[in-house]
Amino acid sequence: MKKAICLSFLLAGSALIQGCAAEQKIGQEQKEERTGVVVSSDDFSMTAAINQNGEFFETQTENHLTRSISGRLQASEGQSLVYIRYESSNEQGTSQREINSTVLLQNDESVVIGGDDDKMIYLQITGN
Repeated sequence: MKKAICLSFLLAGSALIQGCAAEQKIGQEQKEERTGVVVSSDDFSMTAAINQNGEFFETQTENHLTRSISGRLQASEGQSLVYIRYESSNEQGTSQREINSTVLLQNDESVVIGGDDDKMIYLQITGN
């Protein structure tokens, strides 16, 4: 009887450990799936890689205009909460446009985060 009770405790403990390990693995896979943040408009597109902490940063200079995106992504099942900052400045460093936004995205969704020179600026997550 004591052996049966001990055996059942061992089996329950083993199942619990395996379940926790599987849940952790699923969480890591979901986090790894989101690899980049894309900000785009009619005349540009830039991608920033998402690091292990969910943070991203990228700067791009083209035609005397510097654009940068930075922020943080928090991912959960099927959606991502993105804190993003978009900035553009001319070659003298004068700010042309700043956008600070918090956006909830579903997988494969592209949303407008603002505009610059009458053009919409879109945000999308890659690697879903």
